[in-house]
Amino acid sequence: MDRLTHEKWEAALEDGSLVGLECEECEYVTATPNAACVHCGDRSVSPVRLPKQGSVYSKTTIEVAPEAQGSGYQIALVDVGDARVLGRITDGERVDIDDEVELSGPYEYDDDLAPLFEPI
Repeated sequence: MDRLTHEKWEAALEDGSLVGLECEECEYVTATPNAACVHCGDRSVSPVRLPKQGSVYSKTTIEVAPEAQGSGYQIALVDVGDARVLGRITDGERVDIDDEVELSGPYEYDDDLAPLFEPI
């Protein structure tokens, strides 16, 4: 995979994979497409596959949301290898910090995709 665009990131997610970027200068890994390293600013970044399993770093429950999204769902910041990615937790499931989760596919909202995680 050459340059990681948002479209390629979403395509990988639809195929059941998490893709991020690793900086060739400082080795920082991020879970989202960027033109440059968010840590050092270097533009030498390369796509890298991220693990599908991770642990919850932080979480919150959304009680007031747009009507189409429902309410009472969780989103979490998940450590996946050396990166962190924000994703939605499977409806009806609850997680706490340090719980293990696994990518279960994409979550679609307003023509965008986000990782969907379920507790292991």
